[in-house]
Amino acid sequence: MCSGTHRLRMRTVHNASRLWRVSSHVLATPAVAVLCFVALVSLLEYSARLEAISQFLPPASYDTPSQMFDVQMERLGSLQRDGGVDCVFLGSSPVQDGLDPAVFGADFGERTGRRPSCFNLAVPGLRAASTGMLAQVLLDDLDPWLIVYGFSPRDFSLSAQGPALHESAWLRHRAGQCSLRGWIIDHSHFYRAFLGLRTAFQRNEGYKLRRVPILRPDGFLAIQRTVDDPVRQVAEARVARDRIGYGGTDPEAVVELEKLLRRCAGMARVAIVQMPVHPAMDDWLAELESYGTARQRVEELAAEFSVPLWRPPASVIPESGWADPIHTNSTGAIPLSRWLADKVAEAVASGRLRPLIRR
Repeated sequence: MCSGTHRLRMRTVHNASRLWRVSSHVLATPAVAVLCFVALVSLLEYSARLEAISQFLPPASYDTPSQMFDVQMERLGSLQRDGGVDCVFLGSSPVQDGLDPAVFGADFGERTGRRPSCFNLAVPGLRAASTGMLAQVLLDDLDPWLIVYGFSPRDFSLSAQGPALHESAWLRHRAGQCSLRGWIIDHSHFYRAFLGLRTAFQRNEGYKLRRVPILRPDGFLAIQRTVDDPVRQVAEARVARDRIGYGGTDPEAVVELEKLLRRCAGMARVAIVQMPVHPAMDDWLAELESYGTARQRVEELAAEFSVPLWRPPASVIPESGWADPIHTNSTGAIPLSRWLADKVAEAVASGRLRPLIRR
């Protein structure tokens, strides 16, 4: 009886020892799996940051409605790695084909003896709400000494068509509305590369935009076409759509612009320029109450925060400098960019803007 009890106890101890050993393996297996997963993610993240690999991939995506924005951010990142960015142009398509960073930098350098490194981050159709939020991201990440916002009153319209970047998880996260998805997009090169690949398979737009010859490395879109008869073109457009999408002023756009100007109050780092339109558009725009309302609101904010606000005269752009009644071509962009460079140089000389050029 005692011998049987002794064997039972020995078996129990033996089984307990086996259970303990099995339990240690159960704990070790997921730990090793986690370590392997972390190592794999780290390797993928490191690989996604290598230019030797990323150049064969489509542009990394921030999961916004605009593939042009992804291409622009890719090129802006390259310029930043090459030595930093001194000034950035923001806005919609009239800015992208109207403000030439190379011409602006050369003219400003001649006037002041210091040539800035500039980039045109404008995106076709970009809404003013997106522009205000994006400008604050640039201040956090790149710290440029100057941001030039080229606005068109259409950018403030509730009914304006265009990519609403301000509704994306990434930009809302950067604006303070924290989310896991927004955080991952912001911090993970690999995840953005994955999103870029997914977008390329769906649309193939990223590859196409990267190869567009008129889209220069500094973000400028060098359009070559010239409008033949702008008066006739405007008249035909008015028949087709009498209100051209200027529906009421977007309150979120006003809020975001005010946030940006309030943040930069006293820093002398922001200037605003109203992008010109062909004189053939004047009568049409004068009839649109919302157009004047948006322009007046921008004027009020600029005055409140002592931000330079300029309007180039129509005479700055020659008749051959228009691609259509609201967009300049590369010929028209040259005098417009020089005019802006002169204005900025004058503002620097008077103390309204304070340059911090790195080069």
